[in-house]
Amino acid sequence: LKRLLVEDRGGTRVIFLEENLGFSGGANYAIREARGDYYVLVNTDVEVQEGWLDFLFEKVNSESGIAAVSSNIIENGVEALTSQVKYLKHIHGCSVIIPKKAWEIIGEFDEVTFFPAYAEELDWSYRARNIGFKLLKSNKSIVIHQVGQTSEKNLSKKGTQRLRIFHRVLFRFINY
Repeated sequence: LKRLLVEDRGGTRVIFLEENLGFSGGANYAIREARGDYYVLVNTDVEVQEGWLDFLFEKVNSESGIAAVSSNIIENGVEALTSQVKYLKHIHGCSVIIPKKAWEIIGEFDEVTFFPAYAEELDWSYRARNIGFKLLKSNKSIVIHQVGQTSEKNLSKKGTQRLRIFHRVLFRFINY
């Protein structure tokens, strides 16, 4: 895999890749290149609200044993992640913070099974919970997600919906 360009933008490295690795492959590649103690993933079709990153960082450090914290993701005017209990069943990959220590134990996203996108975070969440990690949502870290906007550049709206459903069924088949 060839990098096309690496830019330093005020302490942030931006890497442009020669090929599309999908969500999982791109996230895994970026995390392998990262140097910090926390990994933050944000989709290109997300609009972050003021303080979103500070609130994620605050929540991920609020207790021990946390594998990841998702933002409060608004899709079509509705919260995407809702739960009647403190801990989530799964994270949402469009805006999430993951401590390096947790990532090293849980492992990477499955970039083969769930290529090019959808359900890799469900699979990763399942593995995290099975070894005792917790998943949380920061209600204060708000992002607006334009669902499918990135996928629909390469697939039709119907194709994107089919892929999302297929990968969710595949996730359940593999893990349950």
